Amino acid sequence: MHAGKVIRWINFRERQYGGKIKPRWFVCLGNTRVSGAYPEKIYYFHSITRTRRVGIRHISFNLSKYPFLTESSYLYFNEGKYSYTEQDIANKDISIKGEMDKLDLKIIYDGILHEPRKSYTDMELFDIHDSLNSIGLHGLKKPSPIR
Repeated sequence: MHAGKVIRWINFRERQYGGKIKPRWFVCLGNTRVSGAYPEKIYYFHSITRTRRVGIRHISFNLSKYPFLTESSYLYFNEGKYSYTEQDIANKDISIKGEMDKLDLKIIYDGILHEPRKSYTDMELFDIHDSLNSIGLHGLKKPSPIR
């Protein structure tokens, strides 16, 4: 799976609201390179929600642009990330529903990069930057150097 894919995960068990297991939407922002530090690929996902929140930095998606979404949706830059290995997402009730366009991926990346309450480490931001470059999204600001 490469950066930009939008997935629907039926029976997503994490972050249950009111104990209810429900389907969730995610956009894949990229993955790690397999190396000594990462013996297997780790994929980074950011959640998409249909809940509108006031005063929080976000990007909105409408059905005319993304008809595969079931209703108008939002991605909040301060939301936490979800990281899974290929094995974690294999054999799950996950289906690829569509793909974000490059302009929206750039807006998402810039929003996450400049979010004061970052949920991604510098190394994860570098991986996302490289993943977006690999699908032809060039000219992105690099994350701050790793300390």
